[in-house]
Amino acid sequence: MHEISIADNLLRQLTKIAKGKEVKSVCVEIGCFRNIDLESLEFAISNLKDNYPLLTKCVFEYKLIKALAICYDNNHSYEPEFARGFKCNQCSSGVKEIIQGEEFNLVNIFLNYKI
Repeated sequence: MHEISIADNLLRQLTKIAKGKEVKSVCVEIGCFRNIDLESLEFAISNLKDNYPLLTKCVFEYKLIKALAICYDNNHSYEPEFARGFKCNQCSSGVKEIIQGEEFNLVNIFLNYKI
């Protein structure tokens, strides 16, 4: 379950970015080809975040990014699917390039600034 190490690394990075401020919320984009089980990641974060005092009240939001690929033979843009062997739905050639779906991006961080 590599989601535990991903969660722990994310929480460590957020603590560094926050520079002593409490983190209110975070938005993360995750590509569907990133091989991250969202439920496992959420479980790991909820169980680890109490180890990071600046993150105990943080709310996490996740945006899933669908996969898009370019096919090898005709440069069609398509959504690769496991059921089709990841082949192009127009010409059945294989994947030349994945252009979307492998992301793991920290999109927004909202900090609690006390005045």
